[in-house]
Amino acid sequence: MKQKLILLTLAIAAVLPCTMAAQALYMTDATTELERGKAMYHTGNYAGCADVMRALLRRTHDAALQEEIEYYIAISCVKSGNDRVPAQLAAFQRKYPMSSHRAEIRMAHADYYYYKGEYDKAVNIYSTIDLGTLQPYMRDDWCYRLASSYLQTGKPERALPLFTALAQNSARYTNEARFFEGYIFFGMKRYNEARRSLTQVQSTSEYGNDALFMLAEIEFGEKKYARTVALGERLLDNCDNTDHITELHRITGESHFMLGNDIQAHEHLQKYIDAAESPDRSALYMSGLLAYRDNNHEKAIADLSRTVDSDDAMSQNAYLHIGLCYLQLDDTRSAMLAFEKAAATHYNESIRETALYNYALCSYESNFSMFDRTISVFEQFLNDYPSSVYIDDINSRLADLYVNSRNYRTALSSIERIKHPSRDLLEARQQILYLLGTEAFVDNRIAEAGDWFLKAVKAGNFAPEYRARSLYWLGECCYRQRSYPEALRCYNNFLNSNIMTDATTVSLAYYNIAYCHYEQKAYQKALDTFDRFVKRKDTERLLRVDAFNRIGDCYYYGRRYTNAEKAYARAASLHDNGSDYALLQQAVMAGLNKRKSEKARLLGTFATDYPQSEYLETAFNELGQTYIELNRPNEAIATYQKLIAAYPQSTSARKASLQLGMLYYNAGQTTQSITAYKGLITQFPSSKEARIAAEDLKSIYIEENKIDELTAFMQSQGKRYENAEIDSLNYLAAERNYMRSQKTDALEQYASRFPNGNFTAQACYYIAHEAFAVQNYDKALENYTTALQLSPDADFAEEALARRSEILYMRKAYDEVLPVFAALEQRATTPENRMAARLGLLRTGNALNRHETVIEAAGKLLADSKLSPELKQEALYCRATAYRLSGNSGKAADDYLALSGDTRSEYGAESAYRVAQFYYDSKAYDKAETAANKFIDTGSPHAYWLARNIILLSDVYAAKGEKFKAKQYLTSLKANYPGKDDDIAERIAQRLKSL
Repeated sequence: MKQKLILLTLAIAAVLPCTMAAQALYMTDATTELERGKAMYHTGNYAGCADVMRALLRRTHDAALQEEIEYYIAISCVKSGNDRVPAQLAAFQRKYPMSSHRAEIRMAHADYYYYKGEYDKAVNIYSTIDLGTLQPYMRDDWCYRLASSYLQTGKPERALPLFTALAQNSARYTNEARFFEGYIFFGMKRYNEARRSLTQVQSTSEYGNDALFMLAEIEFGEKKYARTVALGERLLDNCDNTDHITELHRITGESHFMLGNDIQAHEHLQKYIDAAESPDRSALYMSGLLAYRDNNHEKAIADLSRTVDSDDAMSQNAYLHIGLCYLQLDDTRSAMLAFEKAAATHYNESIRETALYNYALCSYESNFSMFDRTISVFEQFLNDYPSSVYIDDINSRLADLYVNSRNYRTALSSIERIKHPSRDLLEARQQILYLLGTEAFVDNRIAEAGDWFLKAVKAGNFAPEYRARSLYWLGECCYRQRSYPEALRCYNNFLNSNIMTDATTVSLAYYNIAYCHYEQKAYQKALDTFDRFVKRKDTERLLRVDAFNRIGDCYYYGRRYTNAEKAYARAASLHDNGSDYALLQQAVMAGLNKRKSEKARLLGTFATDYPQSEYLETAFNELGQTYIELNRPNEAIATYQKLIAAYPQSTSARKASLQLGMLYYNAGQTTQSITAYKGLITQFPSSKEARIAAEDLKSIYIEENKIDELTAFMQSQGKRYENAEIDSLNYLAAERNYMRSQKTDALEQYASRFPNGNFTAQACYYIAHEAFAVQNYDKALENYTTALQLSPDADFAEEALARRSEILYMRKAYDEVLPVFAALEQRATTPENRMAARLGLLRTGNALNRHETVIEAAGKLLADSKLSPELKQEALYCRATAYRLSGNSGKAADDYLALSGDTRSEYGAESAYRVAQFYYDSKAYDKAETAANKFIDTGSPHAYWLARNIILLSDVYAAKGEKFKAKQYLTSLKANYPGKDDDIAERIAQRLKSL
């Protein structure tokens, strides 16, 4: 054991010198490798350095050497941009928290983020490094990179002292620091300090152009335009920075502009505008003014219109020049809108005075102002600039303006505020009163129109022609209100004034006087005046037809049938609206003159000449009766058959059926007679004619000894024709009481006792009639309904339908009243009831959105030549709306176009807008623009539709790419629209937001 121990000791002793020698050799090799890796790092071979160091790290166990190796691995990774740098640097700091390289490691960590452009993270680390712990050669880097990071993160005030320190102390970063110091001073508008710093680097190759660029900006900012031009031109010859070139063109161009060098200014500003993504307002403004000076008005508008989004003096002057440009382009309306904007602000009173004057003149000369503000604009100018050089011109136009203004109420109020109006203004006042009357008349406000005309008449004789016109139209208003004596006085005063030279109006006065006499049943006076009318040469053909018809009527009422026949023949020969009535009456007069064959001949041509006439039913009836009188039964039968086929539900058809039964019986055609009577009884069981037919039928069956057949038929029809004596006696007593006292108590007792009596329907009709007269509409409606249910074919059915429909419509029971109007139209025998039914169908269909009903009813109404202008407007409007809502925009546009000529009425105003909207929806923008402008030129008292039209015009301009014009119209409308409780403001806001 001892021997083994000695041997082991000897072995260790022998090995020890060898191990020590190997260790010394290894240390020499590690140092060499370490130095080789460092050399790679310092020559920029960061990847090679990292590889060498990693290999060395695997072989060494020396702690100090390991720290040095891992340090170089970490900073090599930083330099090579390895994504694992943050983790590696953090690991190094955790492993060697007291390393002599800890400052360099933190610096490397910050540098990593700095070179990646993550300046916030870089600042966070740089700012924690103690400058004293860094190697001297690293301190300038730290200072420059921290300052740059502050600058990049928007903290120039923190960067400035660092750059200043570098500029004063660093040899390596002197130029960079001076430049960025100047850059920061420039951004802070500390131009003297910026100039001092930048001047020191303006000759350097790296920063010279950038420094000169900022120096040029400084000179420009200090309004040293000559220096700016010199620097700008110099730089533009050498600069290759696109952004700088663009800005240099701007400041150089604006400087030339301020120096009065228009040609050079235009050249540079145009290059700037072409290159800039969003050109500066000032450059656009100056470019626009240059274009204006050069008479390039389109370009001036294009440039200046891009400068007016702000509320300032520049926008005010830009709007003034935009207006002046539009004037040169003969676009007065656009000019007016621009002048309006310029006059709305007070930044420069001289500009505002010029703008307000031009605004007033454009409004005056174009006869257009947004909601007729022309008068208020003139008044505003007089109040704001009483000593203006334009004052005489403004005053001279004001009287004429009052008359030409479409807002006559505003004009009248303005005149009334004048304490001592001139004769010219009093003349204008009388004319305005007349115009207010015509405006109300067109809108069917007849009573109001009469008040205005009366005021015009009483206003003196300042405007004799308009006083005479007012007399005429006051007569029209009185006539419409059935005040015939007052209407007569007005028409006669009009004729006696001898003022009017308009022969047509004079003729119409005679025509209207004749009608006043006619309506008062003064037929001889009417006859004399109508005769005077038709002898004039300036009468319309249609009115001549009507006048000859009234002459015929007057002769007829005077039982002068021969003269009546001649007058009707004159009317019929003109073959115009009303000639159908004339032919019918001519035939009737021939009959009264004992010329039955001539009557039959004339009536025989009626159906051929006037197949759509409202008098055709009467003509058939008269012709059938005439054939009976001429003992021509076969022709009578054929005529009555035509009548029944054409008007199967009419009263005339019932009477014709009764006549057929009698004609067949008299001709010995008993079977045909029985068939005719049975058909009448079956189809109209509750009618008076059916009761007569039943009696005749009984006589025939008794004569033929066919009592069983009679009994079977009567039983099939119920007991309606079995006379109940007690029923009849009770009704006759009640009816006599009613006829004597006009009280319905007895009739009500009868109806209660005999709810299904033979005469209950007639009793209910009388009860309803009296209740309607005292406006007891509940009672009237109940009894009209019962009467029609019990006897829908009675003689009173037409009147009952008319009154029932009137009550239901008044109560807005549209679903219930619609079929009542339809039934009334079918049964109507008078033009008045037929008109009421069709008008009811039109209005009810409109309320229920029954478009087909509206279209059909409107078509029938419009086919009536005697339809009043007011109802014609209503029918056209309702049909147009029905077409539009049912998708037939083309036909709607046709009707709207027919209505759009007179925008004084609301129908006309909306229609004018709808026409323009139709073109817009069809993408016919030029036509839409023309239509919308026409509406604006015409004007309207209906502000809502005028506003909708202006919004549409804005839409048109937006669609055509003219967004400035589009915005002009919207902003002007927003400022001037008088309405508040509608959707106009919302529509304007939506569009302004999208422009």
